[in-house]
Amino acid sequence: MHTIDAKGLACPQPVILAKKSVDSGETEFAVLVDNTTAVENLTRLAQNSGYQVSSIEENGIFTVAFSKDGSAVPASAPETSHAPETNGKWAVFAPSDSLGRGDSELGASLIKMFFYTLTQEKDVPDYILLMNAGVTLACNEEISGHLQTLAEMGSEILVCGTCLNYYGLKEEVKVGTVSNMYDIVSCMKKASKVTTL
Repeated sequence: MHTIDAKGLACPQPVILAKKSVDSGETEFAVLVDNTTAVENLTRLAQNSGYQVSSIEENGIFTVAFSKDGSAVPASAPETSHAPETNGKWAVFAPSDSLGRGDSELGASLIKMFFYTLTQEKDVPDYILLMNAGVTLACNEEISGHLQTLAEMGSEILVCGTCLNYYGLKEEVKVGTVSNMYDIVSCMKKASKVTTL
C-alpha cells in the first residue's frame, strides 16, 4: 500500500497530498499524520470521494487508510456537493492582506495557505481581484508566487491602481495587471459567484 508521510505538515497539506492520490485513481493508500484535525479532514475527503476509511493511532502518529473496491458510496457518506462549482465564471475578491478577523499573524498565514490551496485545484478562479490592503498580496514574495501559478493556470489578476498609489507600492507589483474600479466591478458582474475573503 502506498503511504504518504504528512507528519508535521500544516492544514490543508495532508488533504492536498491525499487528494492527488484520489485524483490519480489510486484505490488503496495510507496517510501518516500527527494530529486529530488532520484525521478528521482526511476522513471527510475519503467519504466525499467514495472511499472506505479507517484510522489507527500509535505513539501519537495516526495512519489514515483509504480503500476503494468499486462499490457505491454508502448512503450515509456525504455527497460531493462540496466540490467547487464548475458552471460559469467565478471570482475571488481580496480586500485585505489577511484572511478573517482576529489575530493578524494567523490571518496572514491563512491567506497564504488559501492561495496555495487554490493552486492545487483544477477549478481555479477566472478572476482574482485585489483591492485596499489586498494589493499588498501582489507585492509579497511568497504569495505572489502562488498568484503567478494561478495566472499561468488561467486566472486573471487585477490589482487596484488607486490602492497601490495609496500604499506607495506601484513599483513593487510582482504579478497581475494594475487596474481600476471599473474593470474590477465589470469582472464581478461577469462572474456567477464572487468569493470575498
